[in-house]
Amino acid sequence: MFMPAANTVLLASIVLAALVLFMSCVSSLGQWGMPTVSIAAVCALLSGILATTVESVGDYHACAKLAGTPPPPLHAVNRGALH
Repeated sequence: MFMPAANTVLLASIVLAALVLFMSCVSSLGQWGMPTVSIAAVCALLSGILATTVESVGDYHACAKLAGTPPPPLHAVNRGALH
């Protein structure tokens, strides 16, 4: 008689629970009608994105200063902020 490993049973249980949760969410989509988007919401989200990008650049320099290393080169900061 084949007995699956405990990890396999645990993984199958997690996948099944995630599937049940996903299906319960899908069945309630659209219950309040079509979503709306306003200019104010778009501006708020874009300003949040810009603020976190600027903060990330500051974090690169702060970490370099704490570690006692030279600041990161511009191409490395640019790669981190844009990817």
